[in-house]
Amino acid sequence: MADESAPTQSRADLNKKWAQHIEQAKKCEKEGNWEGMVYMTSEAGNGYFEAAQFKDKGLFSIHKASSEFLSAADCYHKALCEKAYDTYLLAIDRFLKNNEINQAIHISVKCGYQYEKDWSDFEKGDEFYDKANKLRKKYNRYHLCALTSEFMHGVIGDVSKKLKCDPENAIKIIYFKSRIMFEAGVCRKCIPFHSIFLEYFAETRKKENMYENSIKYRNKIEWLKEYHEKFKEILTQTIVFLERLVEERKKRDPVQRCLSAIRGCLNMSGTCLNFYILLRHDLKKLLF
Repeated sequence: MADESAPTQSRADLNKKWAQHIEQAKKCEKEGNWEGMVYMTSEAGNGYFEAAQFKDKGLFSIHKASSEFLSAADCYHKALCEKAYDTYLLAIDRFLKNNEINQAIHISVKCGYQYEKDWSDFEKGDEFYDKANKLRKKYNRYHLCALTSEFMHGVIGDVSKKLKCDPENAIKIIYFKSRIMFEAGVCRKCIPFHSIFLEYFAETRKKENMYENSIKYRNKIEWLKEYHEKFKEILTQTIVFLERLVEERKKRDPVQRCLSAIRGCLNMSGTCLNFYILLRHDLKKLLF
């Protein structure tokens, strides 16, 4: 029988290490030290990645590596580290092996949106979106695109009405609407709305738990009124951003197709690489 004390100790060390990295990263972010935050967040990603590898080798059979790979990828993504791409693919693969199909689809869609929004990389974004579609088709997962712009405006209107005439039940409306969000799943059309509504729901639930005491009822309602106004602004900003994203995609698609074809023909080294960089710059300048 294998001695489990060594790997257990190693895992404990990893737990401590990445916790320190995360804490330091948050401190750097709070202080406005961007370079420090990026470095520490990336190091935290390395810690999660090492932990995932332990689990992946079967040293901790009751645990799954998928969540650790996902945490590592999220850290890499926040640090704008290129390791995020391969690590997200690893996470998706492990979720599939664990038969967590819906989670694999969700992560694929989330990654597609992240690469569009945060990296302006439509090529990788489409790759993840396509992966989600293929998984949905392969495993017969039906998706109803419920989180539309109209739905979100409906949430805004319903909660606003309740806050005026029946504030005690305003949070119940949010909870009821959130069930639709969780049941519907996500696709490339609704992931932007899913992201902001999930945060809205999570913050509301957290405050609800804080203000369980009836004495603090007024604080809860006042907080919700303020946060609801903030959510309305975020929704407006998201819609504007999506419109801009559509226009940017229209402009970039011809460039992406052209550059992908050229990149496939060239050996990306030396003179060829310099030629590619210059050509990319000239194409973007010409079309934009």
